[in-house]
Amino acid sequence: FNLSTLSRFDYLITQPFVIVHYFTTFLYPGWLSADTDWNALGSVADIRLWMGLMFISGVVILAVRLSRKEQMHPVSFGLLWFLVTLVPTSSVIPLSEVLNDHRIYFPFVGLALALSYLIIKWLILDHEDLPRNVKIVLAGATLLLVLHGYGTHERNKIWSSEETLWKDVAEKSPKNGRGLMNYGLTFMRKGEYEEALKYFEKGLIYNPFYSYLYINMAVVKAAMKKPDAEVENTYRLAIQYGSDYYGTYLYYGEWLKTKNRKAEAITQLETALKLGNQSLDIRYSLLDLYNEFEMWDKMKSLAESTLKLVPGDPTAATYLEASGKKMTKLDIARETTKKNPTTDNWINLSLQYYNAGQYAECVDACNQALAIDPDNVLALNNMCSAWNALGEYEKAITACEKALNIKPDYELARGNLNLANQKKALIPKY
Repeated sequence: FNLSTLSRFDYLITQPFVIVHYFTTFLYPGWLSADTDWNALGSVADIRLWMGLMFISGVVILAVRLSRKEQMHPVSFGLLWFLVTLVPTSSVIPLSEVLNDHRIYFPFVGLALALSYLIIKWLILDHEDLPRNVKIVLAGATLLLVLHGYGTHERNKIWSSEETLWKDVAEKSPKNGRGLMNYGLTFMRKGEYEEALKYFEKGLIYNPFYSYLYINMAVVKAAMKKPDAEVENTYRLAIQYGSDYYGTYLYYGEWLKTKNRKAEAITQLETALKLGNQSLDIRYSLLDLYNEFEMWDKMKSLAESTLKLVPGDPTAATYLEASGKKMTKLDIARETTKKNPTTDNWINLSLQYYNAGQYAECVDACNQALAIDPDNVLALNNMCSAWNALGEYEKAITACEKALNIKPDYELARGNLNLANQKKALIPKY
């Protein structure tokens, strides 16, 4: 939950017209958006402020006048209910969005009461020809239910997936940087990085200081193999505009790890931990780096605090034991796999063997993983890498080709396959 960066005054002068929008939405909910792009009014000279004030004044005057007639009390009560229940979100408390459709659920109870009572009064209570009017009311209610049922069905289509929801937001709220970012994320998850970046860049036009946007841009640029300097500059902008958010340091630190700048990664992750002490992702990543750099005291302290946070956490318990015995990452992987010989643990052990230069042992660990899951592309790729390191290029080609048959877009396996073919071609033929 974040309060708005808007001033109370700017937020307040926007709300009268927002209330007009809420009222018209009750009559015709045809432009719903999960994340609108409304901005605060810039001045009291804006005509929309005065339109809103006239509307609110009219509703109050009408409610007061109706309250003088006993039969119209439900209408007066419903209109005042609508206005009073909007006070928490449409007054001097600046929220992060000037309006949001979910804020009107409770206020609409009052409008529903007022409107339904008016219909019953006009068509039944004040008329003698009840049979005809009852039929009119029933027909009208049936039509209303059918229309709202159809509207709900269509709206549910939009809410059926992340992609359809944020596409709708991007179309209806085209100046909402957050909405454009979230729509871009749906493309990023599918690996359509160019399309994702396009929407991220559009989002920056309207939210140029939005740290989350810069984080996602950096991630997608890294995936697109953009120059390291460009990726790093984007991460630094994320930190500049989101220095109080742990995620900016976490993602930057993880990227630094992939670039083998692990000492710098430790600095970034330690900053992230100060801001996001509850995050296990940060803790696990730091424990891994402390272990790699043999920083046993820091490793022990972090493992102990993690166990206080999550008693019995197996990962923290493993690192705590390792800090006392001064176990390397390979030692931990062996111990973990021995206790719990799952596919993932065998694959991790194979990676640790590879990093330690023990390539034959890496192949053996991959075979153990494949015995559990014969189509595991991670195990096949690690095996391919190990066979390449051992100079067994035919075996490497076999492993990588099998991985690509299972997952044709697996770029790591394709790169290892190309390497194997290149090395094989260099072998002298006698």
